[in-house]
Amino acid sequence: MAKTPVVTGLRTRVANVPLRRALPVGGTDITHLMLVLIDVDTDAEVTGHAYLHTFVPSTAPPLRALLQAMGDTAKGRPLAPAALHEALLRQYGLWLGMEGLVLSALGGIDMACWDAFAKVQDLPLARLLGGDLMPLPVYCTSAAGIGDPELRRDEAAEIVAAGYAGMKIRLGHETIAQDLVSVRAVRNALPDRMALMVDYTQALTADEAIARGKALEGEGLTWLEDPIPYNDLAGHVRIARELTLPVMTGENFYGPSALATAVRAQACDLTMIDLQHIGGVTNWLRAATLADAAQVRVSSHLYPDISAHMLALTPTRHWLEHVDWADPILAQPGRVTNGSFIAGAQAGSGIAWHPDLARHLAPA
Repeated sequence: MAKTPVVTGLRTRVANVPLRRALPVGGTDITHLMLVLIDVDTDAEVTGHAYLHTFVPSTAPPLRALLQAMGDTAKGRPLAPAALHEALLRQYGLWLGMEGLVLSALGGIDMACWDAFAKVQDLPLARLLGGDLMPLPVYCTSAAGIGDPELRRDEAAEIVAAGYAGMKIRLGHETIAQDLVSVRAVRNALPDRMALMVDYTQALTADEAIARGKALEGEGLTWLEDPIPYNDLAGHVRIARELTLPVMTGENFYGPSALATAVRAQACDLTMIDLQHIGGVTNWLRAATLADAAQVRVSSHLYPDISAHMLALTPTRHWLEHVDWADPILAQPGRVTNGSFIAGAQAGSGIAWHPDLARHLAPA
């Protein structure tokens, strides 16, 4: 019987990655995105890779400190990702809470451990877990903020030319009429075959969301995403009940139980899973099982390369969200073609560092 590899250490670095288009967040245009890179080393001479987003730069130091503490706990233990996940959750979650930075750090380590485990077996992650890779319907999330419809039309033309099957835009203008102008400008720039999604990034009250959602119901939209703060479950229930336009939420679900609670309350028609927030590969699999039991369709949020493996294992899979933010640090990012995302078939989760990674690294 082959010896089980052992975790020998964990390293983190920070990459400051330039964005092709500035990203409007909280009234500021972000031109570079800070990513925390994770390397889990093993005695099998295999290293697992993952990265986490830090949209607020000040969260990087505490996140790295927590990652390092968890890495110290994992050191010397067998490379058994699900067992490590449980051990780390027991040690840190019971005292620090089972969401926020704790679950983000756990999600990053879990992704890196599964990457290493799949590499040891010389299999793509999806195949290791009993599935297979496949072309997935893919949409592009617009980088444009709430503003000039002309800019949105220009970006829509780029997205059509790049081969996507859908596009998502942010809404939340001062008036409903302005939201409608933006939606119609983009819809008119897209072929009929392309899906159009809208995202309010938690900016509305429940009453506003219902009013705007009703106004948008005749615009041929695929879904209305995150209309109100993610933790307002009662508000989401009201909105989903009042609208015929499908309501999407889930990118901020911390752990499978949050998804289960929302689905049980009928707080959304569709859901999406973020690998960082849900707690990594181990928790995605659990969340996908819960969504399947409720027959709720699941899309991905960020992390397109590893999410492609996870959606392939998700019975109620729907759309893969694509952003190219991490592409400058990745050796072989997946590609978009003919409306589908095609993940690489190399061993692991698809996360491997670009040979020129060093030029994006922040000083230690």
